[in-house]
Amino acid sequence: MGYKDVREWIQKVGEMGELKVIEGADWNLEIGAISVLASKHKENSPALLFDKIKDYPAGYRILVGFFESLKRSALTTNLPLDITREGFIQAWRERLARPASIPPRTVSTGPVMQNVIKGDDIDLFKFPVPFWHERDGGRYIGTGHVVITRDPDEDWVNVGCYRVMVHDRNSMGMNISPGKHGRMHRQKYFDRGKACPVVCCFGVDPLLHMIATRPEPYGKSEFDAVGGIKGEPVEVIDGEFTGLPIPAHAEIAIEGEFLPDQGKEEGPFSEWTGYYASGEKFEPLIKVHRLYHRNDPIIQLRRNTGRRRAPSIAMNFCAPPIFATRWKKPACRTSRRWRVIFAGFSPSSRFASVIPATPVKRGWSPANVRARRIWEDTWSWSMTISTPTISTMSFGPCVAGPTRWTPLRSCGAAGAVLWIRSFRVNAKASARA
Repeated sequence: MGYKDVREWIQKVGEMGELKVIEGADWNLEIGAISVLASKHKENSPALLFDKIKDYPAGYRILVGFFESLKRSALTTNLPLDITREGFIQAWRERLARPASIPPRTVSTGPVMQNVIKGDDIDLFKFPVPFWHERDGGRYIGTGHVVITRDPDEDWVNVGCYRVMVHDRNSMGMNISPGKHGRMHRQKYFDRGKACPVVCCFGVDPLLHMIATRPEPYGKSEFDAVGGIKGEPVEVIDGEFTGLPIPAHAEIAIEGEFLPDQGKEEGPFSEWTGYYASGEKFEPLIKVHRLYHRNDPIIQLRRNTGRRRAPSIAMNFCAPPIFATRWKKPACRTSRRWRVIFAGFSPSSRFASVIPATPVKRGWSPANVRARRIWEDTWSWSMTISTPTISTMSFGPCVAGPTRWTPLRSCGAAGAVLWIRSFRVNAKASARA
């Protein structure tokens, strides 16, 4: 039961009885509040499609909530809709063990080119960009989107997901955490004193967004991974201004560039964790040079709760069992250079994971290359297929290797600390083995 784009995805979700259409909501705070109430502490909460939004014409819509049910997650990831929890886990185990890869196919045009806007006619506020919560730094168009960049040296394309705030009619701000591939690409351009070309797409295939939230190994494109999962290539169009690939069936796409010598304050923003993760930051300005969109475009956004968020069903299903089977051998012996992050999941998931974090010491020796890959993959998949509601940190020796999981009766902070302590003891035993 496949789908071509987010419109077909919405149609199929409606046929499944998991779509709620809401008309007349205000883009200013009300959409954010309704999204919270619809999902707060609830599994199987419906996807929300906002239409006839205040100050905007009918047809300019916002979609919120992709993966909060097993059926929607199965639809998105090209699995049978009647799949069980155990079957979902097993399918992803097999995919991770034998990942498929199909590169994108370039086409001459697509639905995203129905409207092409340039120069002074560009106006990002023609779309109902929501102001989510009262302490946000601005209106955020990018929370369930993709950001596309190319490495200037090695010519490979990265598809990531980094929050995007609209500054004015034709400029935006973007927060990219250190270590992300998109930030690496941007910095390479900046080091040469050049602007960095970028494409941002809103209203894309939910699978493309999902895969964009976790990094593929450095040098590999998320487009290829999505093609492998769907069993057919993603159709893309070469951008007129940047030359970057634009998903042909996206609802909205912008071509622009990060400016190395101009910036504005970005943030704060009520992140998916349920908290304001950072305050205002001075971020490079994105100047928009081309704007493309379909007729009656749909902005696709992740729920941002401002409080503890409800679990994402498929994401809680997968993470611990997949980790437990993917890495069976430790990457290195006990080492004080490693920190452990404990990701506490919601009580409904009944699992917890220990994830190896970045080494305290700088630099990488050849012996730590595999450990680095494990850290990257583990952290990225924890972002993709888990939704932590509590996080605590423990510092000390551990085995920087397999992600360990265990059933928990409670995911409270006290239980987390006790479980981490038991892991450290077991790590010493593993080191002696």
